[in-house]
Amino acid sequence: MKKFVLYSMATLLAIVAYSLSTLHASADTPVSKILTMSPATTKPTVKPGATLSGKFQVLNQGTGDYPVRVYAAPYAVHSENYTPDFTPVAGAINAADWLKFDVSRADIAANKLLDVHYTLTVPASTAPGGYYAVAFAETQSSETGHQGVVVNERVGEIFYIQVAGDVQQHGKLLTWSTNFWQHQPLQATLRLENRGTLDYASDIHVTVSDIFGHAKYVLNTNKEVLPQTVRRIPISWDKTPPLGLFKISGTATVTGQKQPLPTHYILVVSPFLRIVGLVAVGLFVAYAAGQRLGLQRKRRNAKQRN
Repeated sequence: MKKFVLYSMATLLAIVAYSLSTLHASADTPVSKILTMSPATTKPTVKPGATLSGKFQVLNQGTGDYPVRVYAAPYAVHSENYTPDFTPVAGAINAADWLKFDVSRADIAANKLLDVHYTLTVPASTAPGGYYAVAFAETQSSETGHQGVVVNERVGEIFYIQVAGDVQQHGKLLTWSTNFWQHQPLQATLRLENRGTLDYASDIHVTVSDIFGHAKYVLNTNKEVLPQTVRRIPISWDKTPPLGLFKISGTATVTGQKQPLPTHYILVVSPFLRIVGLVAVGLFVAYAAGQRLGLQRKRRNAKQRN
């Protein structure tokens, strides 16, 4: 009986200790910060000296309530890979200064929306063309005396602003290239140029087919090309089989004009199959060499006997 009582008390203590540790762990679990913004992009057209109003929404998809800061920053890109840059450039027009918001900081409850109204005012002296900025919503830490690194979540809406007037649109399909000999995944590269004063959207359609013309992979995408830039657009088929002969082709619009992407043929052989093929070739060469040596030996022996 005493053993039973002791076992019961030990079990009860273990349950209490586990419950306390679970509660402590739950209390220490950080609140996840997940934001989304809608829309992700907008393309307003505004006359010099005019003001445009609109709004976007910020959704808190995290597990708790937290404060959010709303602000604007310039938007530019670096290199053909279009690495984004949100820092002002000395002497350049900063379109982020044109954006004003009705709220700069707000607390958003979990699974709730925040409506942010904005005004976009273009100075009267602005030349026609494309100008670019981004509206950001960024979570803020509500903890005081927090030790360590605080990770904030940030989402943005890109403003592709067209200042109305006489703009120049001049684009070019620079290159459409791929390698014949490849392994997984199958890849190709499209490079588009914009030498105008306004961005343009390129509708890109790419199809990968087998040698009989059956489509195996189809890509439909839309990419913005900013003025005075070249954009490199990689094409990748992640589910490429380990072996096959394929052809890739398609179309891309440049300043509204559809242009064909010439057909390229691609032979895909996985690294493993390449090794197997090299071993097979090596074995065949060794076998052929052995056969030839054996034949030569037989001929020498036959001459010696004669």
